[in-house]
Amino acid sequence: MKTRSRLAYWFVVAAAAIILLLRSGSAPLTDPEEARLARVSVEMLRSGDILAPTFEGRPVTDHPPLIHWIQAVLFQSLGIHEFSARLPAVLATVVTVLILGFVARRRFGSEGAAWAAAFYATMPAVLVSGKLGTIEALFSAHVLAAVALDLAEPDETGPYKSTALGALLGLAFLAKGPAGVVLPVILISTGRAASGRAVVPRLRAALSGAGAFGAVVLPWGLAYLRNLGLPEMVEVLRGGASPSEPSEDPFAPPWIHAGVVLLGFLPWVGPLFLGLLRLVGEWRDAAARTALYAAAALLAGLLALAAVGARFWEHILVLAPLAALVITWELGREIAGQRETRLGATLLVSTQALVAVLLAWKASAGTMPEARRVALVGAAAFAVGCFAGLGGMLLQRVRLVFGTAATASLILASCASWWLFPAVAGNHSAEALIRRMPSLQSAGRVILVGATAASVTYYLDRIPERVPAADLEARLGRGGAPFVIVSHADIDVLDSALRGRLREVARSGSYRAYESTGRR
Repeated sequence: MKTRSRLAYWFVVAAAAIILLLRSGSAPLTDPEEARLARVSVEMLRSGDILAPTFEGRPVTDHPPLIHWIQAVLFQSLGIHEFSARLPAVLATVVTVLILGFVARRRFGSEGAAWAAAFYATMPAVLVSGKLGTIEALFSAHVLAAVALDLAEPDETGPYKSTALGALLGLAFLAKGPAGVVLPVILISTGRAASGRAVVPRLRAALSGAGAFGAVVLPWGLAYLRNLGLPEMVEVLRGGASPSEPSEDPFAPPWIHAGVVLLGFLPWVGPLFLGLLRLVGEWRDAAARTALYAAAALLAGLLALAAVGARFWEHILVLAPLAALVITWELGREIAGQRETRLGATLLVSTQALVAVLLAWKASAGTMPEARRVALVGAAAFAVGCFAGLGGMLLQRVRLVFGTAATASLILASCASWWLFPAVAGNHSAEALIRRMPSLQSAGRVILVGATAASVTYYLDRIPERVPAADLEARLGRGGAPFVIVSHADIDVLDSALRGRLREVARSGSYRAYESTGRR
């Protein structure tokens, strides 16, 4: 059984890596964040300035430069293309699965490690963030590594646990700014309190951790301060002071994010919710210490993200490993209760049925061919999983219920990576537009209206002239016969204000290209 569980674990790791790598080099970089990060890294590589990242020559002050250091090295080694830009996120996600397996194996055994990896690797939040070349997967890996160190016993880590923890928080800071320290401290402190451990570390451990943190962060911080000054440093710290950019309504109540959490953790929300409820009644059980730690940290993290108005779809990724640990504990409880009513399995089968129905509806009502194809395959996979899960419940085989849900999720993820990912990326990138118009490369002027589309700069490989939609008519009056690229959001303004002045020459996804006719 132990050997089979280890094989299952490594199968999950391999499957996750393959799904994340599928089409990662053939889908264009997307707006707004993915193409912008890659362009900043390109400018860093070409300028040789590793201290102060720039976008279109202007300083970037919304986060420290760790992601750009990694991307610039990969660009130099592998070339400047989509695969290199996304590789840090892919590797960080795989590393997170490995760290999660390390924690689960020591607390739940080899089988628990395989299940925890399967739960995590099949969550939509993980698969989406892991395929995009953004900061979140890198940040999540560092946060989980810090939590894993805190969960580990002294004989599992050695005498330098505090030093390693401080270094990891330093790397998280370089990835995300102050949020890279604040959020892990919230998770660790809450988890310690819930599991009956001391929240305040000993003085020696605190000093050791602070020293390691300083050793990682201060070389960059002092060099940045010396070269660019205090105002720019303050902007960097303010830019990363919260876990995310603010939402449209920063005072929105926490429960409005419930839908995003449910979608991000599908199809495991039922067992997760049940596990959280069960842990409330077992908070004194020493055998549930790891699950109590994970549950308390998960809830504290959700409240912290809601309090700062976080965009949940991006930032619940950092909490997904904690959710996977709670679900693994709940599965263990259901397996142990051989003749009890298995509510978690029942909820999971019901969720599969609901997902199958929703995907079938999407397959019939969707407009994008790739989305319809993926929805149809996913609906079939979850329908089969639902019936197989019902059989597992009748046979009292809880593992079969959870296994069929994991298999259906992997099938859906594979199809989405192969068909849907390139199509959606193409709709959110100017790559196809620029590729279809070689004349843009040699055009004297290229005007980008309204949008902050970084993909135009990345694929055009030069800085476009940015003009607000309201000022475009005046700009065209100055002549120069420029090409004009307009985002979908500004098309209505363009059509009403400049009808007859521009001729459409190409369109792709969310962007259209126009040529000035010279008429007034």
